[in-house]
Amino acid sequence: MTGADVVIVGGGLAGLEVARHLTGRRVRVVEAGPDAGPVHVNAAGGPVSPLQTWLEPGLDPYFWRPWQTARPPHYAGVAGLRRRLGGRSLYWQGVTLPIESWALGDWPQEIVRDLTGSFRGGPSLYDRVLADLDSWRGGYTPAGPKKITIGGYEFCRTPRAIRPAGVGWEAYSALNAGFRPDASLGSAVEQVLTSGGRAVGVRLAGGDRISCDTVVLAAGTVENARLAAGLSVPASPYPIVDKITQGFTVAVPPSAPLPPGGAYVWRGNASLRTNVLLNVDAGPAAVVINVGAMGEQLVDPAGVVRPPVVHPALGPDDVSLVAQQRSLLREIWCDLAGLLALEPVDLTFPDFATAERTLEMVLPDMHGPVPPRTPVTWSRAIGTEYHEAGTLAFGHLLGNGHDLQGVRGVHVAGPAAFPRSGAANPSLTTLALARRLAAVLTD
Repeated sequence: MTGADVVIVGGGLAGLEVARHLTGRRVRVVEAGPDAGPVHVNAAGGPVSPLQTWLEPGLDPYFWRPWQTARPPHYAGVAGLRRRLGGRSLYWQGVTLPIESWALGDWPQEIVRDLTGSFRGGPSLYDRVLADLDSWRGGYTPAGPKKITIGGYEFCRTPRAIRPAGVGWEAYSALNAGFRPDASLGSAVEQVLTSGGRAVGVRLAGGDRISCDTVVLAAGTVENARLAAGLSVPASPYPIVDKITQGFTVAVPPSAPLPPGGAYVWRGNASLRTNVLLNVDAGPAAVVINVGAMGEQLVDPAGVVRPPVVHPALGPDDVSLVAQQRSLLREIWCDLAGLLALEPVDLTFPDFATAERTLEMVLPDMHGPVPPRTPVTWSRAIGTEYHEAGTLAFGHLLGNGHDLQGVRGVHVAGPAAFPRSGAANPSLTTLALARRLAAVLTD
């Protein structure tokens, strides 16, 4: 049996960030996949494009779905993890939006203060992470104006932790920032070992064991629930949420009167619980404009993980949000159609509950040799936004020290700890909480 002080289960965005900032202790990262290098998928080049890697995950040898779904197509299709050192940090788009204040109202106030106010007498965790990401970018600023207005809504340039690299660009990862952890690779953690009510190590799939006094669950929202279930405290099921996402995409000739190229976001409010993301990208045959409403899914008693099965559910508040988003998208399309000199045809949306027409189905035609010239609406199945959250949340199963209640020495990193996930992408908050946990464990 090998040993360490702290074992971090999972070498993705959260796990590597905890390891990077944890000082004064022997840290071992255990990752189920190999070290395939620090190159981001959008910088790599090669026979399989980043778009194909996302649309057809079977082309990626590192794609892995360790769960089953009780209600396909939700948590099926493109939903899954990337089983390699770096995980989905080498695939993400770099969006760094903070969780909205209206969602943080249900978080423990000590943690909210650390995220947004002051952490240990200095800048907030958000400010520290954003300053480091600015330094990592090296002064790079994406193209496009800071603000544009469409449909009476003011869109700001989407904040993204990206920079030029390789054949394209890369988003931040601890790996492409130069960090290399002490790691055990190629074998998943099957069980957290305990004795006398506290963690004493982990057992790997091949039977090997690593002894330690602290275990950090950073294997992803669903996998963290599986490992917690193996401890029997607390008992399953575990609540799970993703994002409520739908939108429309239109391809227009480059000669059309276009909004400036780039990525933009309109931030919603407490009643709408939705951000609208607008992307204008030049394709080989046309300029593709994609408008997506991404909203917060609320916890529902039926939406749970009973490892290894995910039981997705749309509660009444989610069904209402779907209708509100569609009204908002119609408003934006009406104004955008006027800007593009297109006929403002009515937007007819597919059934959200069955995800009968998804973004993954729509995009290939938009980037094909003869893209359609009318808008095509789409939705995303729950679980395919890669923003799964909430299985082991603060104030429910976690204490303010990120500690799993009932078992000493077990802590949780990543969106599994979120009591509410808001409408924002979770990555900025994941990075900030990883630093907070590293400080707790350093203490």
